[in-house]
Amino acid sequence: MKGIYFFTLMLFITSVMYGQKSYTLKGKVLGNHGAPIENASVFITKTNKGVYTNTNGEFSLSAIKNSKIDIVISKVGYYKLKQTVSLLSEVTTRNFVLKVKTEDLNEVVVDASLQMHKNKMSVTSNRLGAKPIDMPNSSDVIGKALLEEQQVLTLGEAMQNVSGIYQFNQGYGGVSETFGARGLSQRYLGFMFRDGIRFGTNQYLSVPEIQAFEKVEVLKGGSAINFGQISPGATINYVTKKPFFETKGSVALRYGSYDFIKPILDVNFKLSDKLAFRYVSTAEIANSFRETVKSRRYFNYAAFRYLASENTTIDLNLEHLKDERPFDFGLPIFEDRIITGYTTNGGETTPVYLQQSGRQRLYSKITKDLRGRFLGSPFNNRTANQFNSNLIVNSKLNENWNFRFVGGASISEYDFVRTGSGFYNKYELEGDDIKITRMLEKQAMQEDVFGMQANLTGDFAVLGMKNKMSFSVDYDNRNQQTDFYAPVPNFDVIYLFNQNTPQRELIDQDKTYLGDSRYQGFGVAVQNLLSITEQLNLLASVRMDVIDGNTKNTYLQDYRGNSQGDVVNREYDDIAFTPAVGLTYKFTDSNAIFASYTNSFNPNSRFRLGEDDQILPSFFTNQFEIGTKNSFLKDKITTNATYFIINDNGYITSPTRPERFVIGPGTKIRGLEFDFSTTPVDGLLISANYTYTDAKYGAGGFFKEGTRPQQTPMHQLGFWSQYKFNRGVLKNFSVNLGGQYTGERLGNDFYRGNNPYVQEAYMLLNTGVTYQYKAFDVNLRVSNLLDEFTFFAYRYGSVNPIAPRQFSIVTRYKF
Repeated sequence: MKGIYFFTLMLFITSVMYGQKSYTLKGKVLGNHGAPIENASVFITKTNKGVYTNTNGEFSLSAIKNSKIDIVISKVGYYKLKQTVSLLSEVTTRNFVLKVKTEDLNEVVVDASLQMHKNKMSVTSNRLGAKPIDMPNSSDVIGKALLEEQQVLTLGEAMQNVSGIYQFNQGYGGVSETFGARGLSQRYLGFMFRDGIRFGTNQYLSVPEIQAFEKVEVLKGGSAINFGQISPGATINYVTKKPFFETKGSVALRYGSYDFIKPILDVNFKLSDKLAFRYVSTAEIANSFRETVKSRRYFNYAAFRYLASENTTIDLNLEHLKDERPFDFGLPIFEDRIITGYTTNGGETTPVYLQQSGRQRLYSKITKDLRGRFLGSPFNNRTANQFNSNLIVNSKLNENWNFRFVGGASISEYDFVRTGSGFYNKYELEGDDIKITRMLEKQAMQEDVFGMQANLTGDFAVLGMKNKMSFSVDYDNRNQQTDFYAPVPNFDVIYLFNQNTPQRELIDQDKTYLGDSRYQGFGVAVQNLLSITEQLNLLASVRMDVIDGNTKNTYLQDYRGNSQGDVVNREYDDIAFTPAVGLTYKFTDSNAIFASYTNSFNPNSRFRLGEDDQILPSFFTNQFEIGTKNSFLKDKITTNATYFIINDNGYITSPTRPERFVIGPGTKIRGLEFDFSTTPVDGLLISANYTYTDAKYGAGGFFKEGTRPQQTPMHQLGFWSQYKFNRGVLKNFSVNLGGQYTGERLGNDFYRGNNPYVQEAYMLLNTGVTYQYKAFDVNLRVSNLLDEFTFFAYRYGSVNPIAPRQFSIVTRYKF
């Protein structure tokens, strides 16, 4: 009998357990005007159950045991919503509306009609929780929709949307990209950031993969002070794609001229209510308009998002990029370097050059028909591998204070073997042809970069005035190990026009010395935005940097005045304080004027010695900005204008000891940036940007006083227009036209009295047609529509023609 009672009791308990109802709550989180809000957290109180909304603002919470729950919905820049929800059926669907905090960051959904409304774009570096219109500096954001609509392949193409930024070089035939900003070069200095952490400082590494970008931020002046040591011109930060709590994705294929093939996979998985995963993979296989030049590129990106609690999110992302392509120095054949014969005077033989005076000229026979000529060997190759990883923790400590931690590592390695460098080629005129004697070069490098940053931001009031304060601590560690091989001069001979000349096969080279360089930087920054009145804001900040580093060369054989076994070691260290201050006055919530002063420092990492034979201290750059940010007619028109003054000090020759240096006036820069966008009618977007830069070298430096820095155009104009048909037979179609005008610039500085090569002004136009239907879209693009023929030059060593007119088509399916 007892057994029957026990069996009956267990049957009752089991029936209760398995008969208990399970509920699901689905919904969408919207803003005031009905726009979906991405990455809003939705939590059930007194449980550990919660999710983030996806790109459409949607969420789903399942396996809920109670029919009545309390939920909390929150998002930075919006008032928190607490609400009791009754689940009357197994699946309940509800929409929730969050109200915007007028005093906090007004984040908007980045769609095609809002791409260029920079006043309201969220900027990662702005960790004060302030709207960009409240900040006394300039910043630009290129959103993911614009990157997709323009079918951007490289960062250089994306930068056409930003004023003040120009392409410095295309990395010796596309092995990488370098940029300038406001008249200052960003080569080699590591002013590229990934989720706010520095990665890869050497220009030979590789071009970042656009498919990993959620958006690209351009932070001008001192607006990226929380990132650490930065460029006074601008800092470029790309924000990686993050997972969301939904299973969906897309597959795409890009096919273009010269057998360009690029498949793309982007898929997101909801692994649980607290864990999401995103994976992006691409391969790029292409020939080139440059004969025999081929590229191979493979990229994989994985990201995890963990919802640790209602107020804490942990993101981990990992990526690997492998890029293989030959070094291509283009057509660096200048008439003042072409030898036509020799003269003997007093027993000394000297060459006679085709051009004896005046500014450098490219050889007159270099035309469009010749731009595909490759002057390197068949074995020319450069292989780059890069691994990046970031860990990001965001935690809302209470209603007023937030904590963010970012730690990242970047491991890069590359090696190359090459001929055809214009720096070392010898050119001799033989009849109607040019005899080119080439040098063989080889090198291998590995770079390890590690950085971390902690940022505490909060709101508080003093004497009735609102404050937004940020405390930042960061650490930056970079190490490079380089294997240098002895170059082989007069390696072989080829001819410019006679392409049947036999070429010498690759030979072994001896390793000459090992280079090892180290840099460590530690920084502390305090930044405060004080709202003196509802209209007037005062931003003040100060930063302290402590740096030290060294380089060590270990010689394996006699080389350039050093003996086998020599170890040359040089060390440096410095402490610098850099302040910044700015004022913003808002006439309305959408119209403001601002003024700011920013101070940046440059460590003496190249070991120049002063008059007392000691290592010189760092030098400073002072930057002043005044500007205005405006939005009119309910965001139908936006305009931003900034006038900037940069006084960049530098190392100049000592007036008493010519072999030593002192700190003196360097480059003086004055400039104007203007941005404009409008959506005058439904479906039409027009945006444009213009930059005027007047930059001149000062007296006593390495370059001729009063001349312009290399690659800096005085005038640059970019524009983008798009029209989407919303009705009629052309519904689902859109057309676009964009481009960039770049004014005359110098391919070479007036360095040590040289006469530089002047690159002519040019206009690049791109156009496209897109068809979208449900989950399917097709994009046809034509680049360099006018088939412009011009060059990117780096001194006399690399003169690369830009690509001719090219076609591409992208097909994509979303699931």
